[in-house]
Amino acid sequence: MKTPDTIREMFNGYRVSRILLSAFELDFFTLLGGNGMTAAQLSNRCGTSERSTEMMLNALCALELLKKREGIFYNTAESLRYLDRNSEDYLSGLHHSISLWRVWSTLTEAVKKGHRVAWADEEKLGTEWLVPFIEAMHDRAKRNASQVVGQLPLGGSRKILDLGGGPGTYAMEIARMYPDITSWVFDLPEVIPLTRHYIDREGLTERVFTLSGDFMHDDIGSGYDMIFVSAIIHSCSPEANRGLIRKCVQALGDRGMLVIQDYIMDEERTSPVDGALFAINMLVNTDAGSTYTEKEVTGWMQDAGLTGIMRIDTANRTVQMVGRKRQEVV
Repeated sequence: MKTPDTIREMFNGYRVSRILLSAFELDFFTLLGGNGMTAAQLSNRCGTSERSTEMMLNALCALELLKKREGIFYNTAESLRYLDRNSEDYLSGLHHSISLWRVWSTLTEAVKKGHRVAWADEEKLGTEWLVPFIEAMHDRAKRNASQVVGQLPLGGSRKILDLGGGPGTYAMEIARMYPDITSWVFDLPEVIPLTRHYIDREGLTERVFTLSGDFMHDDIGSGYDMIFVSAIIHSCSPEANRGLIRKCVQALGDRGMLVIQDYIMDEERTSPVDGALFAINMLVNTDAGSTYTEKEVTGWMQDAGLTGIMRIDTANRTVQMVGRKRQEVV
């Protein structure tokens, strides 16, 4: 039961989020590092007001992301590990949340219009939006990549495609787990250089390859034993998804497999919570995207010529919908 106090807490949740985003954006945690600073020292490093910096630091202490002793502020073990750029576990993908904050501020107008009203500045895509977005994709995927890939029925596969694969996190994990499989990542021309960066960094340049283009309009290759479509259908309209799934089926080899991984909603579209909230993320960020039900996705897959469709729940609270291409009758 929601009480007036819990409702107020829900309304005021933005305060914590905005404090964390601003501190992250200003690099407070990295500048503090493993040492400590006074508010005056940190404000001097950041070029911020000493008064407002101290207020922010005190709030971060209240949120238990910093500690304060005799006027000196220190990172906690958790903030040092996850919020300091110098840490191997730095959550770089959180920069994407800063971009999302600005877009989510247009929600009221988007509800009135029925689609996004905020448009990205194309000149800034490479720095202010695209790079943080790809980092966020990688951060999210790498946490459960081994479990997600481990659930895929890949026995006997030799060639797979990670469609719209961004950083190629899943394709790289497949390459690690299955030495006989060659992985391909297809994404936009401006994304592929970022993909290559991750592949090169992991030393998988001879196992994971890339293709560039717009998968809605360009050739995506052929003869794949599996096409993995993760976090794609929520960006598209039902009509676009039907066409994309048909295109994927045509690119599969004999008895090839299509795997769609995404939030899958119940028939009332109110559960899971993550999926219902993500539908709103698509409202403010796309023209016609949403999250879809199992019945909808299954129907699209069947209409495209897939059979034996099954649902596999994953560790990252999404669902894999798996189907195989029907064999042609000779």
